[in-house]
Amino acid sequence: MSVNSTHTSIAFGALAGLVVSAATATGVALASNQAASGQLVNFDQPISTASASTAAPSTEGMVGGDQSPDMATFLTSVLTDIDQFWAGVFVNAGLAENQVSYVFPAPGESVQSACNGGIQTDDSAAFYCPPDDTIVISQAAATQIWQGQMTADPNNTASHESGDFSVALVVAHEYAHALQEELGLTASETRKTELQADCLAGVWANSAYYKGMLEGGDVEEGIAALELVGDYDYADPGHHGTPEERVNAFLNGYNTGQGNACDGYLA
Repeated sequence: MSVNSTHTSIAFGALAGLVVSAATATGVALASNQAASGQLVNFDQPISTASASTAAPSTEGMVGGDQSPDMATFLTSVLTDIDQFWAGVFVNAGLAENQVSYVFPAPGESVQSACNGGIQTDDSAAFYCPPDDTIVISQAAATQIWQGQMTADPNNTASHESGDFSVALVVAHEYAHALQEELGLTASETRKTELQADCLAGVWANSAYYKGMLEGGDVEEGIAALELVGDYDYADPGHHGTPEERVNAFLNGYNTGQGNACDGYLA
């Protein structure tokens, strides 16, 4: 599956009330306009660092296969697996599928987004935009997340490499927002929708574990990243949750593997 600056659609379905198990997480084919059928992600292969502008940090864990991919390929492979997981759940539940788009801008590249009055993105972009139903994750932002350089709390001065799985969780989190939008799942506080998205990212991570995609330390990488992006600014309308809340939400989804375990966050 190729990635460029255009929006590419992938299939996904509805979530509400679903019980997820390893038996249902078989995945289905992507939409017919995709260039690849979806390669599984194995977090135990080195990544290419041939191009400083597009390559992910040189560390262990990435996409399996003969070639070591760049960050765009890694993001695409992770998104493919997340999409196939949720699509498999929905299809087995007899639910209709929908479409979500994505774009992974290269470092220094700016793309138009329908959010916030039509903004141009920058290298810090990592969000889901409901008006144009698009996941936008800058490759530069993904690299910062990988290296543990992105934090929501200015008082958190910890610096440690979060690793490849932290980037995968960001993709899963933004994909969860697309699911919420499709189902009309809203809450009175941003924090509640964000914690539910963390939980749903954990549900996907559970499926990755049962497919043998996780290596020792991957979950710890995800926890390290969530600790960095949590904050204690309760007065901020965009407050996403404290580090403890975000970690607990992810672990709730990861330990149960059940989509309906995430319903309570919107109460």
